[in-house]
Amino acid sequence: MGCFSSKEQEAPTKQAAAAHRVSAAPPRPVQQAQASAAPRQVAQPQPQAQQAPPAPAPAAQKALVTPKPAPSVSQPKSQQTPATPQSPTSPLELNSPTTSITDPDAAPLLVNGVLKDPIAGHARWKTLDMLGMGAFGSVWLCENRSTGARFAVKVLERGINVKYVRREVINHSKIHCHQVIEFKEVFLTKEYLCLVLELAPGGDLLSYINDHQSGLQEPEARWIFQQLVIGVHHCHECGVVNRDLKPENCLVLQQENRPQKPLVKICDFGYSKQMDASSLMASKVGTPGYIAPEVMQNAEDTEYGPAADIWSLGVLLYVLLFRAYPFLDASEAANANAQGQFMVILKRIVDSKYSFPPNVRVSDEAKRLIQRMLVVDPKERITIAQICEDPWFKAGLPQRAFAVPYKTGQRRKGLQTEPEIEKILSQAQRRALPA
Repeated sequence: MGCFSSKEQEAPTKQAAAAHRVSAAPPRPVQQAQASAAPRQVAQPQPQAQQAPPAPAPAAQKALVTPKPAPSVSQPKSQQTPATPQSPTSPLELNSPTTSITDPDAAPLLVNGVLKDPIAGHARWKTLDMLGMGAFGSVWLCENRSTGARFAVKVLERGINVKYVRREVINHSKIHCHQVIEFKEVFLTKEYLCLVLELAPGGDLLSYINDHQSGLQEPEARWIFQQLVIGVHHCHECGVVNRDLKPENCLVLQQENRPQKPLVKICDFGYSKQMDASSLMASKVGTPGYIAPEVMQNAEDTEYGPAADIWSLGVLLYVLLFRAYPFLDASEAANANAQGQFMVILKRIVDSKYSFPPNVRVSDEAKRLIQRMLVVDPKERITIAQICEDPWFKAGLPQRAFAVPYKTGQRRKGLQTEPEIEKILSQAQRRALPA
């Protein structure tokens, strides 16, 4: 076991479990609602009397570090429309949207206003609560009937859209690393495809940063960054480029005995891609604000590679240290309309135009590392191996920090094989089975 590992959480509180976030796959991500403080009713498999619809759940609000540049996008290049960033008038405090259980997207899971249990009667799994819901699926807190262990289970309706999750599932299942949420298994019900994932009840990294209103101390920011680098390093060793690294796609596990050293795990592989010569990386995907210049400017006949993740790591380190986005200048964007604000951000990214806030004390060594990551030319950008040898990065790094539970490419004993997963995904493309 590496020094960044921890024992699995067996019984998180309802409040902690509600913070678990798992994104959905293309064409657009699942936007999960935070679980309401009041327990939700889950429909049982046996018939029951009709009940009145519950009142809309109050939207839980979060403060963002800075205006969120735009949601992740993945569209054919001919159809891409620039997303609109949030207004920068209040650069440190914004509320993120949430989805009520009364949203129309929730209709397939509502029976007479009561949440339908998507895996009712399953031999091995039972649901305890819904953690979140979006347009393409929902995430549930589930328990293994035999062991009592709890996991996050992403539930997607069977049908044609399942093809979009294939890449996410296959790539995620290849990676066994303490800094990446563990993919456990995939199974089918008559109506749904279910993905079983490790439960991380501490919420996402963006919420963690926001909880520290005065900012993270440099040693704590480095500790978090070290884990992200180790996770990305292992992904690249497994031949997987993430392409959408950001705080919202990283989950946190607090350590009671070491509150200043939380464990951090990468959780989202919806836009990931195999480094495979037979399939070039040429799509403009990711989240503006974290996306690399070569991805934004990419032409039809060119490609990019793992260096795009290094750029995103550079933005992440900046956010951790300065609690702000490097390419958002409120004074410039304030004088532009929504479309103009978006273009201002993109131009600053392409030009790598940013500065370090003078009122935040950060070491020159940390700033130099950011500068080496935020280099426009990917060929001149620092590599993941060079980051791992950087003196600032190595400071306080635990022994055997890069240790992984299994050799690269080795699948943990007892887990589903890739052909088994492919077979289930193929079956899931057929719509709900007749009753």
